[in-house]
Amino acid sequence: MTGSLQNRALVRSAVRAFFEERSYVEVETPVLTRHPDLQPTLSYFETEACVRGEAPERCALITSPEYAHKKLIALGTERTFELARVFRNNEPRDAWHELEFTLLEWYRTGASFEDGMEETLELIAFVCKQATGKTQATVDGRHIPLDRAQWDIRSLASLFEEYAGMTLSPTPTRRDYQEALDRAGLSYNSADSIGDLFQRLMLNLVEPALRRAERPMVVAYYPAHEASLACLNENGFAERFEVFIGGIELCNAYGELTDAHEQRQRFEAEQARRRELGEPVYPIDEDLLRALNRIDKPLFGNALGFDRLVALL
Repeated sequence: MTGSLQNRALVRSAVRAFFEERSYVEVETPVLTRHPDLQPTLSYFETEACVRGEAPERCALITSPEYAHKKLIALGTERTFELARVFRNNEPRDAWHELEFTLLEWYRTGASFEDGMEETLELIAFVCKQATGKTQATVDGRHIPLDRAQWDIRSLASLFEEYAGMTLSPTPTRRDYQEALDRAGLSYNSADSIGDLFQRLMLNLVEPALRRAERPMVVAYYPAHEASLACLNENGFAERFEVFIGGIELCNAYGELTDAHEQRQRFEAEQARRRELGEPVYPIDEDLLRALNRIDKPLFGNALGFDRLVALL
């Protein structure tokens, strides 16, 4: 136990050293929110905020500090990072999931999607070297090198072509996914959303290949329906990447969407889907949309599972 605590402290110190050297400001943002993330796949820990003499307000614990960081960016802070405690209900019980965990999130104005990707790989290598003296991760007894030259950077489309036998366009249809599932002999439900169908292919065909990979991998450029808070590139794909080490998803990063009108439309679609699923629906965060209107530079953001990083090292 003592060794685990010391290792966690070393990783935390290395994270702070990395960002402080790059002039990031460490922030602390609220854990309780009236406007939680509206993604349909998220389940909240809900409560009520009771102010004496006022009607109770429905609230939830945050699943990510992203909204708060974007509001800080809009106020003029160009680089922020946080080791945030976050809460996600209805998660699986296994070695890589917890209902309460720590997310390392950071946001940087003026950075391209590619800049953010390189910075992410630099962070992982730096923290690993500082905390362990080596640049490798360990997954199920396998040693996976984390030197920059070892990273395999793949488009999601190339992985779908290789493992699902499907040409992945920026705007695939439900039928496109159903045909790929049929060819693979995989089942699906008539009520599945396009995101559900996509996940069936990811979980059954693509992610098993990622678990077998001997090199760490960046998987980039997702179809538009998986954009969420990411902008779209000139080809129509979402500027989104995930890092996988030994098949373990470590982070989820965006070239951030700063178009408030487009973000409102996405939020409204997410609210509608949550209603269909019978999930709690919260109001759109209007302060966030106003903040997006004040961000006039490219913005990169990343959410990295701190607990997973510690476990991998």
